[in-house]
Amino acid sequence: MDINFEILPLVSLKHIVVASHESFCKNLVDYFRQAALAETLGTIDPGNSTAINLIVQGLEKPQKEQDYQKAFLTLEKIAQGQGQGVKALVRLLHSKPNPNFKRRIFQCLEIIGQGNATAIAILVQLIRSTKDETIRRQAAESLEKIDPSNPTAIAGLIKLMETTQKTSIRQEVVYNLGEVCPGNRQAVAALVSLLETNDDLYLR
Repeated sequence: MDINFEILPLVSLKHIVVASHESFCKNLVDYFRQAALAETLGTIDPGNSTAINLIVQGLEKPQKEQDYQKAFLTLEKIAQGQGQGVKALVRLLHSKPNPNFKRRIFQCLEIIGQGNATAIAILVQLIRSTKDETIRRQAAESLEKIDPSNPTAIAGLIKLMETTQKTSIRQEVVYNLGEVCPGNRQAVAALVSLLETNDDLYLR
C-alpha cells in the first residue's frame, strides 16, 4: 500500500521513522553502524529504549577509549531523565573493574539523572547494598550533584556516613551535609547523633 507522506501528520511520520530505525538497529550485526543508527534514533526520539539499550550494550564490549567516550556522550544527550539509562549504567559498575571507567559512569549518571527520582533511589540503594567503599563514595558524590536537598538523597548520604568504614569518606559526607543541607532537620539530627556516639576527634 502506498503512503502519501504529504498528508500524514508529523507525529505519524515520526513514529514511522522511529519504528524503521528500531527494526533496522536490532537486526544489524556491524556494531559501529548500529551505534550510529542508535544515536540517530535517540536524537529523533529522545529516551527511546531501543537506542539506550544498544548504546549500553556497546559499553559492555571491548572498545577503543574514543568509542567509549562517544557512547557516554550519546547517552548524556538522549537518556536525560530516563530511569532505564540509569539502571543500565549501574549494572555496568559491577562488570567493569577499571576505576576510570567507573568514574565516567558516575559522571554520566550525574547528567542523565538530573531531576529523576528513579536515579536518586537507585544511587541510594547502591550506597546501601554495595560493600565497595569507592563505589559508595562516588554514588554519594553523584547524589550531591543531582539533587542534594532531596530527602531520599539526604537519607542515602546519612546512611553512608553511619556505615562507612573509612574515616575520610565519613568526613567528606559530614562536610557536604553541612554545605548543602543547612538547617535540614534530618541532617542535623544525624550529625548530632554521630557526634554523641563517635570518638573520632577529626569529626568534631
